[in-house]
Amino acid sequence: MLANTFGPHKASTWHSPNGKYHNQIDYIMVRKRFRSSVNIAKTRSFPGADIGSDHELVMMTFKLHLKRVKKLGHARIKFDLEKLKDPEVAEAFHAMIGGKFAALTILDADGTDMDTLINTFNTAVTNTASESLGKHRPVKKPWVTADLLDLCDKRRELKKKKKDAEGVRQYRAANQEIKKGMKKAKMNWIEEQCQDIEDSMKKNNSKKTEQLMKDLTSTKQGRTTIIQDKVVRVLLRAVGDPEVLNVPPATDNDNYPILREEVEAAVKSLKKGKSAGADNVPAELVQAGGEDMISALLTICNKIWQTGEWPTPCSQSLIITLPKKGNLQRCQNYRTISLINHLSNVMLNILLNRLKPQAEKIIAEEQAAFRPGRSTTEQICNLRILQEGVRQGMACSTTGHHEAFQRDICDKSALTSVV
Repeated sequence: MLANTFGPHKASTWHSPNGKYHNQIDYIMVRKRFRSSVNIAKTRSFPGADIGSDHELVMMTFKLHLKRVKKLGHARIKFDLEKLKDPEVAEAFHAMIGGKFAALTILDADGTDMDTLINTFNTAVTNTASESLGKHRPVKKPWVTADLLDLCDKRRELKKKKKDAEGVRQYRAANQEIKKGMKKAKMNWIEEQCQDIEDSMKKNNSKKTEQLMKDLTSTKQGRTTIIQDKVVRVLLRAVGDPEVLNVPPATDNDNYPILREEVEAAVKSLKKGKSAGADNVPAELVQAGGEDMISALLTICNKIWQTGEWPTPCSQSLIITLPKKGNLQRCQNYRTISLINHLSNVMLNILLNRLKPQAEKIIAEEQAAFRPGRSTTEQICNLRILQEGVRQGMACSTTGHHEAFQRDICDKSALTSVV
């Protein structure tokens, strides 16, 4: 298509040397699919351009409109978990999930593969949560409540009825009610946050205090969607250690099945408020399932333990990039976290609890960090005691009390054999 013929423009781009003939012989050709990208008002000829030719300069403003392609990522659903605080809703969820797990028992009896069992489990939990809880309605401001969102929906409907005086009056009344409610809700939220900060400071919970103060004072940083290609390839260049695949030989203890008490302890240890993995099953739904959920998890965990094969759905994780400071187009200014399924967390907690007694037999007595009941502060205390003893020994050697110093330092150094 000829772009400089779309609108009313000067129909001459060439002038004969004697000035007798004027014709339009210079055109800008554009594909038909890009016609909407041509700015007709800024597509014209420029007779005043000094180009030393009998042709006039023809220019066009072209703004390319590309179709936005959605990423084929995993569809994530965030459920309204706040409804579980209502005893009636929690009881209804518990009753519904028990009926959905009946199909899981039939599949296990038929000897179905693990992937089918896991997918059936995830489908039962997510469908029950969708029916009883529904999706979480996102809000841009933390103080916006569900009542205010309902009023906003009402105002949106009233806006369509602003055709007469009564419709205008109802719309203005709803608008004023929303403004007053927003102001009141914001003040209440700030007061609650300040009260939480005071309570956290009284309990010496510095981590929670710092997070609350950061939420009140900081502003969210905008994220970029462009990352340099050179750094993206670095992310995918991950080399593992093949030695970790060498497992020790099996023992008689490997035949012991997983107990119900182990599953209950693992489910209880799940932390609330954490993002769900690829299965869209958060920890709150696992803990709210009750005895039926424990029975289903016991069946799955024992099958994993007996077969020794990790299911494919449980091996999938979501890599989330979190921005740090600096240029966000560079990959080194991001840190990543991996979101695994909570079903995997249950099985991993069971394995961890079984490995802890065996690890205590291997770890040296001097190792204090990352061990339950011990900490590096105890090691620091022992070092300070030894330093004090050395200084006292140096002072005693000058005064002749060397034997008393030796008895004192032996008593203090006995603490090192405990840690």
